[in-house]
This record gives sequence, structure tokens and C-alpha cells, in this order.
Amino acid sequence: MQYKPNTLSPDYIIKELYSLQISDKRAFFISENKLKFDSAFTEQYKKNSSTFDLSNMPVSRANFLIIQTNDNSEFYEAVGMTLLSYNSPVIDNWKLVDETKVINSIPCKKAEVRYKGRDWTAWYATEIPFPYVLYKFSSLPGLIVKITDKTGDYDFELVKSVPSAKLKGKTITINKSHYQNAKLITKKN
Repeated sequence: MQYKPNTLSPDYIIKELYSLQISDKRAFFISENKLKFDSAFTEQYKKNSSTFDLSNMPVSRANFLIIQTNDNSEFYEAVGMTLLSYNSPVIDNWKLVDETKVINSIPCKKAEVRYKGRDWTAWYATEIPFPYVLYKFSSLPGLIVKITDKTGDYDFELVKSVPSAKLKGKTITINKSHYQNAKLITKKN
């Protein structure tokens, strides 16, 4: 993902890698740096050290996790010492467009949607029939390979796909503390 956090500084762009881990019933979307931080922190904790060296730990600008199911997107974020969560309905008002394009050697079809005041264009792969996708976008008939808002302020793109068979012994699990025992609130709250 890359985005422009400040419209007054359009040349300031933040880029960060995210992981989309897909299982049979749900998908997790979380910052790669957050996963690496958790792994490194756990290793230091296991050493029973009284001090932690955080100087070489990866830093993430995103402190959230999104869990998607067929019916819902659940957004989790730690605020101080409290884990908060809110639910978002599945985006189902996509306009499928009769246009194709190859992105990263993957044949894609085009879709458009208006979401949260922004016009988005998505390119999705029907040959990868996962309904879960990047960030909170879902319910297209294939995995979204790229999605960009009309202004170019936000851009998500699939840069690598690895089947679970090739990840044996390498899978980074998502710490349950990122989503268990969260206080359910509304997005406005």
C-alpha cells in the first residue's frame, strides 16, 4: 500500500507492505512490519531478559488488523492499552466494467465503487476466486490485484503471492492479542 497522508504535502508518500493471509473461512490483513515486530518481540521475551532492545525492531505506521469473512469486515486497533473493534458491512455495490488488463502477469477485470466519499477502481483476477481482498474491499468474483482511488491518494497492489504449501515452517502467525477480547464499538466512537 502507498498513500499520501497529507493533502497539503502531495509529494510525501508512505509505502508499507501488508500481509493478506487467507484461510477457508476468513482472511487477515495486517502490516508486515507489525508481524515482524511481534515475532522479534516474542523472541526477546522468551530470553527472559529484563530489558528489551527495540532499536532494531521494524516499525509500522499502521496499528490495525482487519479480519474479513463473507458477511463482514472487522477492524481492530489498539488505542493506548485498550483494543477496540468495529464491524463494517461487506461492500456489495460494485459496478463491473467490461475492460481487462494484465497486472503483474495476472489477467484482471475492472470494477468500480464509491466508498467513504472516494471513487475507487479495482482490477481483480477471476482465476483467483478468493472473495477476501485488500483492506476492507471485498465481494468481487476474484482477488483484487490492484485498487486505487481516483485522486491517487491511496493505492493497494498485490506484489507477491505465496501458496501455503511453500510456507511450511515459515508462516508468521497473527498474534491473537491483536483481535481477542476487543471492546466492540461503532466506527464513529
